[in-house]
Amino acid sequence: MIQDISFAQRIQLLTLPKMDLLLKNFDEAFIIYKPKNIVSGDFYWFKSVNGNGKFLAAIGDSTGHGVSGALLAMIGYNLLNEIVGDDDYLTNPTDILFELDNSICKLLKQNEVSTIGYQDGIDMSFVTIDKNNKKIYFSGCRRPLLYLVKKENKIIVYKGDPYLVGGVNERITKTFKTQEIDYESGDIIYMLTDGLTDQFGGEHDKKLMKSGFIKILSEIQHLNLSYQSQLLEQKLLRWQGNNEQTDDILVVGIKLNDYR
Repeated sequence: MIQDISFAQRIQLLTLPKMDLLLKNFDEAFIIYKPKNIVSGDFYWFKSVNGNGKFLAAIGDSTGHGVSGALLAMIGYNLLNEIVGDDDYLTNPTDILFELDNSICKLLKQNEVSTIGYQDGIDMSFVTIDKNNKKIYFSGCRRPLLYLVKKENKIIVYKGDPYLVGGVNERITKTFKTQEIDYESGDIIYMLTDGLTDQFGGEHDKKLMKSGFIKILSEIQHLNLSYQSQLLEQKLLRWQGNNEQTDDILVVGIKLNDYR
């Protein structure tokens, strides 16, 4: 069984986009990707839109982890590829998440009378970076966007909406709101699943929490993103100590720049 799951991990890693795509479009970037149980329910997705200076990036956190989470993660990843495809005009996060939500519900046959097992979905942070106009368009589902204003060394937290992509609740009408953010070259965005902030550790064996993660980020802003990535992993290991990793972990950092 372990051999089979390890082979599945190889397929999953080969499917996900390479760092080269980030570094081709941005001066600095990193990906921290640490599955809890070999394969991961967390995933990342990127697309460069040729000709208009836009770059699309998403991170997803599927319900569960291990094999079940990984299956849902690959469904979400492949659906994003199908929805956006070669259509250079579909770049608005609201439109894309609306299509993704409908596609997941349809594929998993989810409806108002579905049993609990069919109400699974994906927490997601989705950004469209418009380098021509130096704007970010962000839409989140239970995941935030952390935005560092470099000249002020200040981190702003943009919250996502309080529901999953996928799954149906008759008491909720989903509206995927897009937030528009102006940026300057050198500013940094961080997208993350909850695996890192929910990790138990430290002196009192408590969760790191978002505030703890932001504190760490504030302390290492003088470093480039490659070093930030290394320090984050080291600090995570020290925080975790002898505790078991509680969930899949994913963090993506991107230093913003002009169109090139």
